[in-house]
Amino acid sequence: MAVLRHPRAPAVLLVIGILADIFLFVRPHTAGDVGLYHQYATNFWFGVPPFHALPAEYPPLALLTFTLTLLPPVHDYAIVFAIWMGAVLCLGLWAIRRVEGRDTAIAAGVYLALGAFGTVLARFDLVPSLVALAALWLAYRRRWGWASALLAIGFLLKLYPIIWLPLVIIEQWRTQGKFSWRPLIVFVSIVGLGMSAAAMLSPDRWLSPFEYAMARPPQVESIEASLLWLASGFGVAAHATQSFHSRNIVS
Repeated sequence: MAVLRHPRAPAVLLVIGILADIFLFVRPHTAGDVGLYHQYATNFWFGVPPFHALPAEYPPLALLTFTLTLLPPVHDYAIVFAIWMGAVLCLGLWAIRRVEGRDTAIAAGVYLALGAFGTVLARFDLVPSLVALAALWLAYRRRWGWASALLAIGFLLKLYPIIWLPLVIIEQWRTQGKFSWRPLIVFVSIVGLGMSAAAMLSPDRWLSPFEYAMARPPQVESIEASLLWLASGFGVAAHATQSFHSRNIVS
């Protein structure tokens, strides 16, 4: 136990965990999400014509993360992507340690190991999550414009960080005693620029992420799916199905 109390023990355990994740979960499942990321990146950069094929279900900025599957351009792209995500994970935990403290960073690492050990390096969710977390840190420090800018970047990565924009606006209103349009203007301006670029690159697919989200059933891990599953015990018709690249609940 004395070894575990060593100041560098968490870092050593983190590296061991990343290597175990790569060889136990990432390498045997290259056809999963990482395979889709690689396909999207390849189609965008090397399609005919190039720079026009945007992802079907992700906003345009997600392509920057997907491009990591091509850097370097080797056959085992799943491991390449996992190494990149491992670096992002290390950076994120380092930032949490700097901002929230060592105990919080250790807790975050433990929670990720318990809840997402098989997926944390095989998906790009770490990137929008850490962007959203940085936005909340800035909001706590009353840097409303920068917080809104990061939420906009998070939205252009994976849509859902928009749910924190009303909280930033309300918190600024509460602390300053007056309503300000600045967070909303910053958010809309950055998102507008990003989506305008997507519209110019792919006029027929730039709205695809929104159409995809509207058509997609609730994923099994979502709150809505959990409620449907519970309701099925009371006569509501609900069953699991494989569609939209995920396991979903439909009724």
